[in-house]
Amino acid sequence: MIYQAFAALLVASFATPYIIGVIVIFMIFGIWIFKYSMRAYKEVYRLETTAWSKIISYFSEAFNGITVIRAFNMDERFLVRAYELMNRDILANQIIMGVYCWFALRLEIMSTVVMISGCATCILLRT
Repeated sequence: MIYQAFAALLVASFATPYIIGVIVIFMIFGIWIFKYSMRAYKEVYRLETTAWSKIISYFSEAFNGITVIRAFNMDERFLVRAYELMNRDILANQIIMGVYCWFALRLEIMSTVVMISGCATCILLRT
């Protein structure tokens, strides 16, 4: 796909040399958006790994003490706490997907603007 993108940029730059400036500007903007979204992704990923480690430790404690949980009829309490931990993990995962979608939407908008500007340049500067 990188070769196809490079070939498309090469053909567009031969057809309309003015598009190179637009592409460079949007590449710089795209790199900035990528760095911005990666900071958010790293923070949310940290939250998800923290939530996941809590789930793992909780279940390992529960498996080691399953006889005590059953002896004192604490099954319901165990399930409620397990659901709380799973909900936190799912929420962190949903936020990660939101960061991905946010980044993808920005890239789609940028590529649309590049396409529109390339078409407009070809139409306005035709010789």
